[in-house]
Amino acid sequence: ELRSLVYNAVAQHRSGPVLSMQSFREVIRKEQTLPSIGKQGAETIAGSTLAVTGRFPTLKEADLFLVKEAMRRATNNQGVAATLLGITRQSLNRRLKIMSNQ
Repeated sequence: ELRSLVYNAVAQHRSGPVLSMQSFREVIRKEQTLPSIGKQGAETIAGSTLAVTGRFPTLKEADLFLVKEAMRRATNNQGVAATLLGITRQSLNRRLKIMSNQ
């Protein structure tokens, strides 16, 4: 994959002796852009908890679900998962540590 990225970047390179990082950034941005859960996904979170426990999920439960789902979608890449959640990698790391201690 890296070789393919480099060949593609060289093919798209237009000026100067230094290869631009733009093509790499575009590929990374596309990889990080995953579909949001949206209204339907949020309803699934609430619906799953309602179906199992008969009650609406707490913020703590929703937070846990979202962190786990972001990590799953990002194949455990904390940087990508943090981007999906709209938080810093450090904030995600702190949440993961708290979750592992519970």
